[in-house]
Amino acid sequence: MPDMTFARDGDLMILVHNTNDPSAADWARYCAAVKTAQRSDEPVIGLLVISEAGGPNAKQRAEVIEAFGPRRAPTAVCSNSALARGITTAIAWLYPKLMMSFRYEDVERALDGLGIGRNRHATLLARVLEFQREIGAKPFR
Repeated sequence: MPDMTFARDGDLMILVHNTNDPSAADWARYCAAVKTAQRSDEPVIGLLVISEAGGPNAKQRAEVIEAFGPRRAPTAVCSNSALARGITTAIAWLYPKLMMSFRYEDVERALDGLGIGRNRHATLLARVLEFQREIGAKPFR
């Protein structure tokens, strides 16, 4: 069972972690997908991250920043992990107005923060729950 999963849904990239940190191989696949998306004619304009506690290390964070390149996207991180929230705050210092932090349970508020229309919420919330089941993460609700 993987410790993270991700997918693009239109203009939004969704990344879901369980309690474990991502493997180098899983993270490389994610960064490749981000790089491909951001160099396309239709880049992602938002990133929704839901983490039960796992997350990238410093090297992996640098890799994803490089993958996004100049087309950085606003990011909403939903986690109750003090470490994840601290990392989100530190990145927000480097990239103001691009990072938002929410409680693990507040996925819908995170979608609002990213400017995702309410008409897409039900589908996206169901997809997040599906991803959480796939990787053995606690459901956000």
